[in-house]
Amino acid sequence: MPDPIAIGLSAVSLAASVWLTFETQLRRARMRITILRAPVNWSVNLQRRGNVPGVPFLANLEDAEQIKLSGSCPSLIGNDGPKGGAVWDAHAVVTGLGDPWELQGEILKPQPYTLGGKTYAGLDLWFALTCPIAALRDAIPGLDGSGPDDVRLQIVYKRHGWFGRVLTDQSEVSVGRAALLEAFKRSAAEKGVDLARVKLDPWIRERIEDGFREFGLSFDERNNLRKAVWMATGPQQMVLTYPIDGDDGKAVLYFAQGWTGISIAADGKRSTLGEIAKLHDGLVVAVRERLYAHAAALTPAP
Repeated sequence: MPDPIAIGLSAVSLAASVWLTFETQLRRARMRITILRAPVNWSVNLQRRGNVPGVPFLANLEDAEQIKLSGSCPSLIGNDGPKGGAVWDAHAVVTGLGDPWELQGEILKPQPYTLGGKTYAGLDLWFALTCPIAALRDAIPGLDGSGPDDVRLQIVYKRHGWFGRVLTDQSEVSVGRAALLEAFKRSAAEKGVDLARVKLDPWIRERIEDGFREFGLSFDERNNLRKAVWMATGPQQMVLTYPIDGDDGKAVLYFAQGWTGISIAADGKRSTLGEIAKLHDGLVVAVRERLYAHAAALTPAP
């Protein structure tokens, strides 16, 4: 008569052998990325295009072309399987912000990202978004504008599943819109980025394009008008006196006595330059009034 204990032990031994063979020989890699939490701190910078395509540089407001918002999520990438594996085609996805925000999709380097069996690694996943200065308009789009209460940060990637099938997987966290807006304001204040001025800059550009069109000013001259506005209303608060130098027909308008860094020539007529000076002075007054109103709305909560 067969010994039931021996049979039981044999069955257990066989099952253990099968399981061990599966775990060490048959089972493939099982790669996963897990975002552990949302960014605690966000960074805000003004940028301009550099000489190398796709490589921006930090800029002041006079030269800035876009504003950048970025934050990192502590994350874990692991391989539960016994064999080496990889994830690839990993990219960031952000939902819940407005269209003006452009996401820097590349989030994981190198790709494919490989790990040996039963291996884990910690990493920071950076979510970086940019918005053209000209698109900010009357509100920080997607932040204090309309939309869902939460903004979702996702990493989407490909990995191998059962029988070598390619699967698309993801991990995500949520950030409260109100919390993101406050972090945006706070970081901007810490970096010296005056959001009230950033938001007002497109309006100034439009007023210059519309209000000074009749004078046929060049692009550089229109840009000088804009720079002079920020000279008068920026942190230095320069007093503009609008001196006109030269004979009629060859006259040049400056913005402060003895300061010749920027100027306006237009048609060279003193009467024309006097009219430009008067219009510009009115624009400076209007900017100061708007700045006070915008600054109150963009002050971060204590």
